[in-house]
Amino acid sequence: MRFACTRFIIDPVKPVRQAGFSQQVDPVSKVHDHLHGRLIGLDDGTSMMVFLSVDSIGLTPTMASDLAAIVHDAYGPQASFVESATHTHFAGDPRNDVYAAQLMGQFESEIRGLSWQEVGAITVSHQHMACQAVGASRISGHPTDNIFLDLITLWQGGRRLATFIVYNCHPTIQNGDTPYFSSEYPGYVMEQLTQLYPGEFFTFMQGADGDVSSRFTRPFQNYDAVVILGDRLKDEIIELRHQPAGVQPLRLSYESTVLPLEHEFGPIDVSHLPDGISPREKETIMVGQKVREELSHHLETLAKQVTLSCVGLGPVRILFAPNELFSSFIDCIDTSKAVLACYSNGYAPYVTDPDFKGLTYEKFTDTLTVPTKQAYKRILSGWGR
Repeated sequence: MRFACTRFIIDPVKPVRQAGFSQQVDPVSKVHDHLHGRLIGLDDGTSMMVFLSVDSIGLTPTMASDLAAIVHDAYGPQASFVESATHTHFAGDPRNDVYAAQLMGQFESEIRGLSWQEVGAITVSHQHMACQAVGASRISGHPTDNIFLDLITLWQGGRRLATFIVYNCHPTIQNGDTPYFSSEYPGYVMEQLTQLYPGEFFTFMQGADGDVSSRFTRPFQNYDAVVILGDRLKDEIIELRHQPAGVQPLRLSYESTVLPLEHEFGPIDVSHLPDGISPREKETIMVGQKVREELSHHLETLAKQVTLSCVGLGPVRILFAPNELFSSFIDCIDTSKAVLACYSNGYAPYVTDPDFKGLTYEKFTDTLTVPTKQAYKRILSGWGR
């Protein structure tokens, strides 16, 4: 078995606006803590898998497909590729042409330049637990228990080669007016773990966090709060690492499918806002109204399809979806043998549960029909059960 990994800085070299909040309109140049791209490669002699995780709100579908083409050109048709974003709201906007060109140049150079090592047999472990160290439901009156921490670890004998961290909470601890680039809590946690466990490679994939954030768990909204909540998650990761981790042989597999999307713009009544919602929720509902109105006048901008993919590693499968799925989509899978990673294969909008009745910002930006959402769930269930 051959293995490769690398981490590289992707801070914008020229001022660019951030992506994630409506108030982020001015270009930013200051870097508080570095943004990174992280690559892991696996090659069993028959199949090859290249994973990219990037500190970004999410790459565009065009960037994702172009990167897959680069991997195929570099390593042949047996090579598969998936990209996933940590979804920090404090990275450069990947829709900016200058920054997109910078990213694609760096990604191609790092993909083609991967340093592959023969490491012998690799085994895999999957550890899973409920974890509300950072996140909770951000929708008043709609709690969720589907907030999970997953560790997928690649082992060489008794040594941990690399660990995929999957957690489903928006990296929005800091205020939307934050005037610098930051990898937020995912970057902080990985930096701390890298210092604690030198020689082990860490990467992060964001889970189904459409309805999960730190809105009701953060003590305040600056980088000090990132450290507080990040340390909580780091401690949970350390605790989970100390639990028994049954290892099984690595077996690579990959499949993907394209889901056609149908949209609708049914009326949403805002004459009576729910009782007890926070001022921030009221504010975002008003923003959501404007976003939905804008979308209704630009139907050509709505995605016609999304690509979903499934990577098998032996004892665990990682299901990659581009949308900001609500945490209820985790119910589609058996969490003992599958993990759901979002913001993958090209970033796409919110998808609320077909049965969701709440009035939220996410409801306004979700234009998918109920049959489309049900089809989405059937695909995930088919892979994740």
